[in-house]
Amino acid sequence: MPSIPYPLALIQLWIASSALPWSNPVWQSLTNVLGDPWTYDRTRDVTAASTHVADWTVGKAQAIEVFMSNCKTARDPAEHYASKNKDNDYEGRSSWNAWVKTSWAKWKINKLIDNILQENGCEPHEVMARLNCKTADEVKQAVSIILADALFGDDAFTDGSFVVASVMTFVTTVLVLTWGRYRKVIKRQANSLGKKTQEAEEQWLAITAENVKPTMADIRTYLKKLESLVTLLSVFKDQETAKKLDARREQVNAMMAAAKKDPSKAEPIARLPKSLRDALDRLATEEEVKELELLIETTLAAMVPLEGDELVVDFEENLILNDWKSGVEEYDKCSEDDLWEHLGLSEKKLPFFQARSDPDAAIDPWSEEGQQWLDNPTSPTQKLAPRWHQLVGILRLIDRVLDCEPVMLMDGVGVGKTMQAVGLIACLAHYREHYRKHGKFPGKFAQRIHKKTGGNIPDLPVVIMSPPNLQHQWMSEIQRYLRRATFDVLPYAGKYTTRVQWWTMAWSKCQQPPIRRIILATTNVSSCCGW
Repeated sequence: MPSIPYPLALIQLWIASSALPWSNPVWQSLTNVLGDPWTYDRTRDVTAASTHVADWTVGKAQAIEVFMSNCKTARDPAEHYASKNKDNDYEGRSSWNAWVKTSWAKWKINKLIDNILQENGCEPHEVMARLNCKTADEVKQAVSIILADALFGDDAFTDGSFVVASVMTFVTTVLVLTWGRYRKVIKRQANSLGKKTQEAEEQWLAITAENVKPTMADIRTYLKKLESLVTLLSVFKDQETAKKLDARREQVNAMMAAAKKDPSKAEPIARLPKSLRDALDRLATEEEVKELELLIETTLAAMVPLEGDELVVDFEENLILNDWKSGVEEYDKCSEDDLWEHLGLSEKKLPFFQARSDPDAAIDPWSEEGQQWLDNPTSPTQKLAPRWHQLVGILRLIDRVLDCEPVMLMDGVGVGKTMQAVGLIACLAHYREHYRKHGKFPGKFAQRIHKKTGGNIPDLPVVIMSPPNLQHQWMSEIQRYLRRATFDVLPYAGKYTTRVQWWTMAWSKCQQPPIRRIILATTNVSSCCGW
């Protein structure tokens, strides 16, 4: 997933809250820009200096002001920003990008971020060695609130504790870009390490070769090379050591304690990988699963269709086989109400989904307190509901699943593919229960069967495979969409020694039926388990 550049991140922050960042006193103290950069005296000539940026003329400020205004009113600000065409905003766009790129270094914000990361134990080599990760996700959890405060002070928070959504988005972008900067440096260091190691080996072979008498210059050169190699090696703090039997046994005991939520085992639990520790802590209890199953039974019992109320859909007139472009042309004229009817979801909400979400991304939606906060009508939540293109995507995905056919979801970046994927998972679990209760699937699928089973959807878990750096993002998105205790999510990642007991100590602790279990595997472990 491409990262958002600093110029666009600043635009998006300003669009979300016109007071940020340029009217914020903390940001002003960091940048010495005391208002919107494109402000100018409208009575002055175009060659005069602008108000807040001495390097700009009034003419340049005018061009940038128009560009910013057009970004704000555009259907997709990011798309308008990224336009490569020489349109009317070409001058403003180019000037803005060049100014932010130059100014970012002058503002020394990278140095501020580096200091915060170092003070909080998140210096890149330390994090990569400790967590064996190459992403900013773990770092975000540790420093996002501190960084938000350092950049914007009190304006970064809604009530002193929750980070404003637009600020959290900006902070996340900054951390992702910072991590990218670190990775480039570390990659160069790693390449240098490999080169120096090879050179040192070649020099050693030359020194120790038979019938060759090394000179003192040869030895001094080798020692100098060795010294630089040792210095470079010290930067990479390799914390990974061989696992002995006692350590493995302790880890297994810790996993059991985590699954049982045993407070007396807090110390060994804390040494487990964070992703597995969090997943074990959030497994639905037996009582929660039984309560959910009773709710499902009650809901399905109320969905018995009336006689003569079966939905018949004729696709023949609109189905075009020779010129497909989107794969969902038969639904082009359907309204959202039509799509909900096709899905058989009369309440117009996805099964097992949250009705609201936290706009500040500052709560844990799968904690008991977080779920209570989301269900509280007085909480400052925002409605969580799929849009037309997401509903039609889910509908098409279900259609392909029942036919046991592959499908590729190819929407553009930022249009909600993750919600569609999670929505499909939730709908399949609901459809299986509906078929078990009524002997058929809901909505337009009432006359359909699962091609492989000849009847109901099989009771099997869902496996999501993602690159290692996106596993945390998948986990947070799943927990954002699905209600607490409706599904169990188990990460399957890391080296074999850290997950050797995964099936017996994690999988076996789940109380949910298999179809409401999600295995979140990374691509670098999938080949080891035959997926």
